[in-house]
Amino acid sequence: MNMNYRFLIVLSFAAMFLFPAFSNAQNQGMGDRPGIVSPNDVAKDIQTYNDQRKELGKALFYNFNEMYKESFPKLKELTQQENPVAAYYYAECLYNGWGTFPPDIPKAKAIWAQVIDKIRAMTRDGDGLVSYTMYQVYNNGYAVPKDDQRARRFLEYSINKGYGLAIFDKARRQEEEGLYADAIATYLEAAKKDNPEANFRLGYIYETGERGLQQDYKLALTYYSNAAAYGHIKAQANLGNLYYNGLGTEQNYQEALSLFQKAAEKENPAAMNNLGVMYLKGEGGLREDSKIALVYFMKASHLGDENAHNNLGNMYFNGIGVKEDRTKAFYYYHLAAAKKNPEAMYKVAYMLENGIGVQANKNRADAWYKALEKEGYEISDFQ
Repeated sequence: MNMNYRFLIVLSFAAMFLFPAFSNAQNQGMGDRPGIVSPNDVAKDIQTYNDQRKELGKALFYNFNEMYKESFPKLKELTQQENPVAAYYYAECLYNGWGTFPPDIPKAKAIWAQVIDKIRAMTRDGDGLVSYTMYQVYNNGYAVPKDDQRARRFLEYSINKGYGLAIFDKARRQEEEGLYADAIATYLEAAKKDNPEANFRLGYIYETGERGLQQDYKLALTYYSNAAAYGHIKAQANLGNLYYNGLGTEQNYQEALSLFQKAAEKENPAAMNNLGVMYLKGEGGLREDSKIALVYFMKASHLGDENAHNNLGNMYFNGIGVKEDRTKAFYYYHLAAAKKNPEAMYKVAYMLENGIGVQANKNRADAWYKALEKEGYEISDFQ
């Protein structure tokens, strides 16, 4: 072996150790150094992933929408079938106690230790979800230390592969940074990729008139409808509100009822509360039934819905569907008021002022009245 050849070999090894990003850039297209994963193993992992891509996509849709009862068993099943990407999200559920209790952090970390290098090695030949998963790895910092630079790099790589959720996350980052015009444009790009989250976000922005956009209920209806068609639970509930109130469309209680029922089946608290209202009033072809209304309000309240708290307060205050109990009424009003529900804030103040269901306390009452005014309301609005 001549000296020049030896020198080239030494130089090559030096480059691998001193400049790992460079030596792996061709492999990854990302400048990120993988662990040692054989080409045969990578090919096997890619094949397993591709074979299960549809099942995994459905499980992750449930997971990203916090429907862990549906996502957790499927992610566990796919993990047992040696799908590295599914294993990452299964471990994330274990780590956070999503769909399982109690959390199992040691098991989650053990799984991540086994699959992170595998997923990283899959990014060249895998689709946008694979790269997006590596973005999650560095963005969340559960499995490895957070690294915003690497996270952004994998996010862009996923976007370049046309993955809708990655485009949505880019828009969300832009929105967080105050780049609202850029964010809207990117949400629109993601919505064109049929991303439910982007459609939902655009629906919400048009419904509320946020981020410099003019309020437009018809566009809100369009984007909520797009998201709801994919089973997006919050979109179904919000779309139901538009039909219930006749915003952007003719008022349609039957359509609202159908949407609320779909969302309530997936334990959406707002939809449960709205079903309670419809049962209480006998709307949408329902028979008026305060007992069923109470059940829905209770379920929604248990899940933290402020309007359900307030409605339970009304039920107990007035003895509707339940024995009158002003103490319980104050309890539920106070829960709603703590979430800045204006009607409940007024009622808490009023009950404290007059000693109804609670010991009179003028100072506390005045504090609640002032808090209500600070939110932009006048006391006369509720009298």
